[in-house]
Amino acid sequence: MFSLRDFLFILCLSLRVLSAPLPGVLSADKEFLQINKEFSRKIIRDAERLINDLCRNEGWCEKSQLTFFQLQDVPLDQCQAGSFSQEGCFSQLSNGLMELQRRVMAMPGHLPKENLQRLEKDISDLFVNIQEEMEAQGITAQNSPSQTSLPTSTSTFHQKATMFLILSDLADFMRTLHSLLA
Repeated sequence: MFSLRDFLFILCLSLRVLSAPLPGVLSADKEFLQINKEFSRKIIRDAERLINDLCRNEGWCEKSQLTFFQLQDVPLDQCQAGSFSQEGCFSQLSNGLMELQRRVMAMPGHLPKENLQRLEKDISDLFVNIQEEMEAQGITAQNSPSQTSLPTSTSTFHQKATMFLILSDLADFMRTLHSLLA
């Protein structure tokens, strides 16, 4: 039989385990999760709307159609189920949002400027939320330099292909983030 001391120890340990974020979950803060789920949904919708415009106008509807022209993906390996690391995942999210924001801001002018500005603002706001949550949890981002240079070709085709790939990568990144906030 358990002594009262053993029982209290097990009870305290159980409460500690139950209050910790689950593996693969960024935070136990329900407000943070809900607000940023909405942000990720909105960014996915906006990116997909712009992708659909390119699909209608250029005929590119899948990244696989541009396999000859690739951008380096923003890494999120520390956010995956088998290798999840809360600190590493937050760092990758933070760095990834900065990189994607840089890419969106560098997009040539073949899409409505107001849509791109709104997308950039939403990414910026999401980045601030991630940073605030990291501070609240005592996590320091491990900054990484910009990962890829964007093609500098002046060809309209290359500019539009770059936009399509950036928007596709952004939507994929946001889907991963959204799943972490679920």
